Amino acid sequence: MNRKALVATLVGLAAPLIAQDKPCDLVIDNFPVFVQFRVTGPQTPFFGGLIVAANPTQQHFLQLLPPLLVDFVVVGTGFAQGDYIVRVENAQIPLGVRLYAEGLVFDAGAICGTPVRPFEGNPTR
Repeated sequence: MNRKALVATLVGLAAPLIAQDKPCDLVIDNFPVFVQFRVTGPQTPFFGGLIVAANPTQQHFLQLLPPLLVDFVVVGTGFAQGDYIVRVENAQIPLGVRLYAEGLVFDAGAICGTPVRPFEGNPTR
């Protein structure tokens, strides 16, 4: 295989993995016992993820990924037929600390990140 064919093949294989500006969203609901994070993607099924950080700063770690929260921890990942939902008990979230969440969606070869959303644990726990 010549060099041009190899480059064309690699670009063709990598193109679906390029970060997309498709609409993904993250909705956070506070309930008395837990905080619920709902990640929605432009189509289903998809592989979803939720990351959380102590500050809202984002960075491009790899060119093919959307900007991600800096110093994040992975709260959950999984396959979703509709919305990807993660629930975290309020007892696991420090009181009075504002945290920031970002949802990630990988569907049909496209990767998108949701807007970063702030949240706090429910103080009435």
